[in-house]
Amino acid sequence: KIQLIGYSGGGGLASLLAARRNDVSSLVTVAAVLDSEWWTGSWLPDSQQNALNLSLNPVDWAAHFATLPQRHFSGSQDRLVPPIMVERLQNAASFENFQHIILNNTHTHGWQESWPRLLNDHIIPLRSGPKPSAAPN
Repeated sequence: KIQLIGYSGGGGLASLLAARRNDVSSLVTVAAVLDSEWWTGSWLPDSQQNALNLSLNPVDWAAHFATLPQRHFSGSQDRLVPPIMVERLQNAASFENFQHIILNNTHTHGWQESWPRLLNDHIIPLRSGPKPSAAPN
């Protein structure tokens, strides 16, 4: 089993891979483009709105990876890929183990400093899976 982790457009790609593979154990995205149609049609300036015309849209595939444990990180100060992106994904399917963590980061600043804590508190435990319950005495 593999754990997919992707940043920005790579988070969208990791989501699409998770939808098509059966060997994925969990999905982690950071400031990810998870609804490319909304992003290019409503969020980006007019001059960039056709940027992903022929791309697959991760939100359209959400039901295919809804059973995977997931952590999605957004920056509250991110003006390129706002936190609403994760909310749009979450509204697209009935997820079983889904967390959206918002930090006071921009799209490009704050992630390096946040990474050790995110790794220890959210990503490594996700990879390890649920802890076994204690055996009865």
